[in-house]
Amino acid sequence: MTLKMKFLGYKTEKIRPLNDARAIESGANFLSEAFIFSVAASVIVAESWRSHTTAKNRRNHVDDALENLENKTQTLTELLEETRHLYKANEERLRQIEEDNIQLRKLLDEVL
Repeated sequence: MTLKMKFLGYKTEKIRPLNDARAIESGANFLSEAFIFSVAASVIVAESWRSHTTAKNRRNHVDDALENLENKTQTLTELLEETRHLYKANEERLRQIEEDNIQLRKLLDEVL
């Protein structure tokens, strides 16, 4: 280390030892700041996780609702097609009944 410092041109400095009171104060400050930092980091991580989970649940809910609407639309489309088919069949029956009615009236008119 000293070789590196001499090579880079740094001067060696003498580090004075701390007295006990100052060392305890510095250690306490470090521990309190580390605790505050860890609590803040935990809150940020928890909020991020909660936000992600909420967004995921919302997406799942929207996807389920969309799938439900698509199923209902498909069911209603099938029902509409069936209703159209039945309507056409009923129109055909009505036309046939009207033709039979006309023939029966003609036959009744001939008999009377």
